[in-house]
Amino acid sequence: MIFAAVAAVAGNCSPKRTGSLLQSAGEEMTDHSPAIRYLLEEIREENMKRVVYRDFGDGSTLYTQRAILNPEGVHPEMDEASPSPYGITCIHVTWPMEALDWNGFMFITGRLAGGSIIPELDFGDRRTGFDLRGAVKLTFKARGKTGRERIKFYMGGLGGTVAPYHDSDQVFLSGGDGFVTLSPEWKEYTIDLRQADLSNIGCGFAWVASQPENMDLHTLEFDLDDIVYHFETERHDPLFLRSYAPLPVSDERSFINNFAYIYDNALLAIAMVKSGHLAYAQQVTDALAYCVMQDRYY
Repeated sequence: MIFAAVAAVAGNCSPKRTGSLLQSAGEEMTDHSPAIRYLLEEIREENMKRVVYRDFGDGSTLYTQRAILNPEGVHPEMDEASPSPYGITCIHVTWPMEALDWNGFMFITGRLAGGSIIPELDFGDRRTGFDLRGAVKLTFKARGKTGRERIKFYMGGLGGTVAPYHDSDQVFLSGGDGFVTLSPEWKEYTIDLRQADLSNIGCGFAWVASQPENMDLHTLEFDLDDIVYHFETERHDPLFLRSYAPLPVSDERSFINNFAYIYDNALLAIAMVKSGHLAYAQQVTDALAYCVMQDRYY
C-alpha cells in the first residue's frame, strides 16, 4: 500500500520513494532491518483485505465503477473526495428526494474495450467479477447528517440470476432487508460473509434508499468510508505497493498518491528474495508479468 517507509522509520512526513527506503537498510536485508519489517507489515496488511473504497482515487480498490440503481429518478450526488477523519477522504452522499422516489449506487467492475480509455460498466454480461472466497466479513463506516437516515446496505446481487456471469451471492447488512438507521456519529458496520458464496462478485458494495423510508427528510445526506473485505488468512495475489505516502487531495503533489513505480517494486521483490520471503517476492513479480502481458500501450 504505502511506500512512505522512510517516514515510518525516520519520522519524516514528506513523500519518500522505495529506493530511499531500501537503500537506508544498507546491506542488512533481514527481518531485523526496520525497512524490511515495515515492508513486511505493509504486504501482510494488504494480503488480509481487499478494498472497495479507502480514499479518493485509491489505486488498490477492486471496484472502480459506479452504477446508479434508478436512472429515471433524481440522481444522488456522491462526492468521493470529502474530508475524512479516518484517512484522507470519505464519500459524502446528497440526495434531494421526491415523493415515492428511490435510488442508490452499486460499486462494480468495468471493462476496457479495445482502444477505449473509459471502462464500460459490466452487469454480469462478462467475467469481470472477483473471486473473494476466504473473506469472512465486509466492514464499512457510515454516519447520517441528522441521525434519522434509513439506508439499505448490501453486497453482491449483480445480474440477478439471469446474466451469464451474475454474482454468486447477495448478502444484506444484519442478515435481513439491509436497512439501518444511521447515527450522526461515525459507526462501523459489518456484513457477515462466512456463509456466502463469494466465487464471483461483481458488485462489491451497494446502498439504496427510498423517500417512504425517509419521509421526514427533504434531502438525504450521509457519509461512507473504509469499505473493506477482510480475510482470515493471507491471499497471495499479484501485488504492487505504492511508491509514496498518500497526501490530501488539496495538496498539489497528491497526483503521486497512486504511483507504483516499476523500479521501486523491483527493489521490493529483490528485498523479499534476499530476506527469504519468496512468496511475497512472487506476488510482485507476478504483478509485473501481468502488466507486461496486459498493457495495451507499453
